[in-house]
Amino acid sequence: LVVPVMRERNVMSVQRISPDGDKRFWPGATVKAGSYIIERPGAQVQVLCEGLATGLALFAAVSLARVIVAFDAGNLSRVAIPRRGLVCIAADNDSATAARLGHNPGIEAAREAAEAFGCGVAIPEGMTGTDWCDYRNERIAALLIDRPKARESDIRRAVDAEIAAQIMRAAKFLHS
Repeated sequence: LVVPVMRERNVMSVQRISPDGDKRFWPGATVKAGSYIIERPGAQVQVLCEGLATGLALFAAVSLARVIVAFDAGNLSRVAIPRRGLVCIAADNDSATAARLGHNPGIEAAREAAEAFGCGVAIPEGMTGTDWCDYRNERIAALLIDRPKARESDIRRAVDAEIAAQIMRAAKFLHS
């Protein structure tokens, strides 16, 4: 998979994601302040997140969202977002890193960016993974085990509704 890293309608780099999940940027090209936007006409909320998988999971779950992928935690506060309407940062929850190092870079970067933008932060909790894609996949898998007679599509819709509710609760209205 090749994902363009954009800044002001210009391609500044690309991220290549291999079938095994290895991620590489174009050698020598900067990604500072670059993003990839998963656009939705008529979106009611803008959601900023770190990675593409997270962005795609949020786009699937939050039917009113326009998703902006920043590619990493350090880029969250650098990405240019329109400062109007409902805005939320969907943080990564790097709990394993926090246990190892004593701080959670995903949550810290999201909170720092949210303070700079004046928007809210939604943090996924109660999973072994680190991001909203992991949260979505783990919740669906757990509910499929807990409710063996339920249809997977119904469970997926229920989990997506949970995620959408968390994002919308955290979103703050900005006006320039």
